[in-house]
Amino acid sequence: MHRFDAAINGVSLSGLDPYILLADIDERPPEYRQELAARAIRSGQRISARTRLSLPVALKIHITTPHILMRSHVMQRLAEWVGDGGWLTINTRPEQRLYVYPDPAPAMGSHLSWTDEIEVTLTAYERPYWEQTYPTVAVITEHGSICPIGTVPDAYVEVDVTNNGEGDLTTLTATCADTRIKLEGLAVPPGEHVKIAYTDKDVLTITAAGVSALANRTADSHDDLIAYTRQPNIITVEADQIVTAEFSSRGRWR
Repeated sequence: MHRFDAAINGVSLSGLDPYILLADIDERPPEYRQELAARAIRSGQRISARTRLSLPVALKIHITTPHILMRSHVMQRLAEWVGDGGWLTINTRPEQRLYVYPDPAPAMGSHLSWTDEIEVTLTAYERPYWEQTYPTVAVITEHGSICPIGTVPDAYVEVDVTNNGEGDLTTLTATCADTRIKLEGLAVPPGEHVKIAYTDKDVLTITAAGVSALANRTADSHDDLIAYTRQPNIITVEADQIVTAEFSSRGRWR
């Protein structure tokens, strides 16, 4: 039995090789960029902007065999497991995930000092928060509410709209709390979908029947659909056809 465990893209470290022991998980402080401005008359400064840049997690690993060739083989498996990064999960944060990169890639270090610890640092850049592994979901035909969890006050919202009508869907408006995205000039056949979603690297995508519809977003739309965490958020969908809309949101933790 292992006290600690980690997985990347669902592949568990504890099941990777019997000679791998995850001794510790070190969740390090996030890196911030702050912009400061002097206060008028009074001492001190004001924070005019504060941006979270990255969030590192260090895995402290032992390869428990002194056999040189076996250690090299195990290290190759570890490097393959880390790869280019992906979705990290750890057993100390159940049902949370973090999109990470190796920073740097794992290295064996001294072959003579085989009892030394190997540190694998995994850093989140585009999405520097732990977030819900399984999103909060609400399915509506006109209106409803959604209540994501988490300690960060806001959360991004994704929408998957299905055209249940008999004709092409040409206009669509999705709202959540104080934000809305309106699409015009669409041509979505019955049974097809309009999706507002984010890639793993946190890039907004809008597709209609599988084709990009970012250009169909109206000028008065917001950049994103945002929900407030730990409270109900009114959600609505309006279209020129009968639709079903699945709203989903992943709350985040500081």
